[in-house]
Amino acid sequence: MKITKIKIIISSLIICALFLFGVWHSKHAQFTHEKMIKLVEKQVVKVLDQINTTPDQKQQIIQISNQIKTEANDFRKQSKTRYKGIFNELLSDNSDSTKLHADIDKSIDHLRQFGHSALDNFIKIHKILSPEQRADLKIRFESTHGNSLNSSS
Repeated sequence: MKITKIKIIISSLIICALFLFGVWHSKHAQFTHEKMIKLVEKQVVKVLDQINTTPDQKQQIIQISNQIKTEANDFRKQSKTRYKGIFNELLSDNSDSTKLHADIDKSIDHLRQFGHSALDNFIKIHKILSPEQRADLKIRFESTHGNSLNSSS
């Protein structure tokens, strides 16, 4: 019973998030996926230069970054297809609750798989950087995003 309630809540949150993303995206259509990728690539190179990576480190990290980018793009495309199917099923005259729940479970499993893969790649990057570079990166991250890593709330 408790798991069913959790699934309903998660399903509702996913549907709301998708709806809000759709509204946002329709108003910000000029900010395309390709522009976002270029912006991220530029930022990665900028940060690697700021923390004084060697050419070999930079090449390795950009290669890993490209792997993350490829996996993220695949995740985005598969998720878009999956969510279209969920919405079509949800809006059909005879929605199949069992199928919808199974589709949400698949979506969560897909997200979990992508998250673990991304984390593995970030761990590879962590191992490539020296302790000094990691410390510098942490300082830069905190100055950009605040000191949220060390706060207790």
